[in-house]
Amino acid sequence: MNAALAERTVGGLRAGIVMPLAEQRGGAELALVHYLAGVERPRRRETFVCYLQEGPLAQWSSAAGFPTAVIPSGRLREPWSALRCIYGLSRWLKENGIRVVVSWMPKAHLYAGPAAVLVGVPSMWWQHGVPRNGGLDLAVTLLPARRVLACSQAAARAQRKVFGQRAELLTIYPPVDVEQLGRMGTVQQSRAALGLPGDRLIVGIVARLQRWKGVHIFLEAARELLSKRTDLLFVIVGGAHPLEPDYAASLEQRAHELGLAGRVLFSGYQANAAQWMAAMDVVVNASFGEPFGMVIIEAMALGKAVVATRLDGPTEIITDGADGLLVTPGSVAELAGAVRRLIDEPELRAALGRAGRARAEAYAVPRFVMEVTSSLQEVAA
Repeated sequence: MNAALAERTVGGLRAGIVMPLAEQRGGAELALVHYLAGVERPRRRETFVCYLQEGPLAQWSSAAGFPTAVIPSGRLREPWSALRCIYGLSRWLKENGIRVVVSWMPKAHLYAGPAAVLVGVPSMWWQHGVPRNGGLDLAVTLLPARRVLACSQAAARAQRKVFGQRAELLTIYPPVDVEQLGRMGTVQQSRAALGLPGDRLIVGIVARLQRWKGVHIFLEAARELLSKRTDLLFVIVGGAHPLEPDYAASLEQRAHELGLAGRVLFSGYQANAAQWMAAMDVVVNASFGEPFGMVIIEAMALGKAVVATRLDGPTEIITDGADGLLVTPGSVAELAGAVRRLIDEPELRAALGRAGRARAEAYAVPRFVMEVTSSLQEVAA
C-alpha cells in the first residue's frame, strides 16, 4: 500500500465496526477480513471492532491488533436481550471515544443504529444483499443512518425501489485479494494437492447450497454436456445452509437420478475454495440474482474463464464475450451451451481468462480500504 493511501487509512479517526457474525459464511465476512487486513498496523488501535457473538473472527481481529469486543445480541425475538445489547453498544461507543460507527451487515444496525443515536454518534450500514420488501430489511431502513453502503449498483437500485431514498446511498464494490490469488499454483499443482484427476476437464461451481444459487441448474447442464463428452468432471464446492438444510440432500438425490455418479463431485464446504477454483478449467455462477458475486471476481483473478447469469451483480463485473460469458438465469440450454463453447474452444477459454485477470485488478483490496475509510471520514465530518 502506498504512503498516501496509508495516511488516509483510518487517519486518526476512531471508527467502530459492528459485525453480527463471528464466523466465515459468505462475502460480507470476507470483505470485513480484507478491510481489516488492509488497515496499516500503526492505525489498527484506532479501529474498534465489536461482534454480536463469539467466534473465530473475533479472535482473529483481536490477534491482528484491533481493539475487539463481543457483546452478545441474543435472538431477535428476545426484546430484553436486544435492549441489553443496545445498551452495551452505547457504552462501548462512549467509553472508546468512537466518532463514527458502521454496521457491517443490516442485522447489526438493529442494535448499533439505536446505540449510535443514544450517544450522538453518526452511523452507516452495509446493504450486502438485494433488499426485500419487508422484515429485517424494512426495519433496518427505518432506523436513523447518515449513509447506506451498497455492494453493487443492483443492490443500490433495489434499495431505492423498495424503500426510497431515506439516507445517502453509496456503492462500494467488495474486494478480492488479487495479489494472493495471483500466487496460487498451477492447475496441475492444485489438482495434485486436492486429489483431483489431472486428465479431465473440470467445470466447477462454488456456492453455498441454497436454491437461489442455481446449483440444480448446474446439475441439469452437466447431464446435457456429458451426453456429448465423457472427459468432463463437474465439481460443486459448498456446504449446506441452515436456512435450507434439505437442499444439499436434494442435489445429491438429483445427481443420482440423472446418472451422474462418478461425474459430479460434491466437495462440501471448503475453507480453501480458491484452490479448488484454481484446479478448474471453467467456473460457473448460476444464481438467480446475485447481489454482487465475489466468487466471480476471485475466479477471474485466477485467470479462469467464467460463465455467469445475466442479472444484477454479474452484469456489473462481466462484459459478455470480452472477459466472460453471460447466460439467462435458469436456462439449462444456455448454460450448457456457454460451457460447451469454452470446452470446445481452448483459445477462447484462455483469452477470456487473461481478460478476466486484468478486469479483477479493479477490485483489489487497497481500493476497497481507501473507499471505506473515506466514507467513514466523510460521515464523521
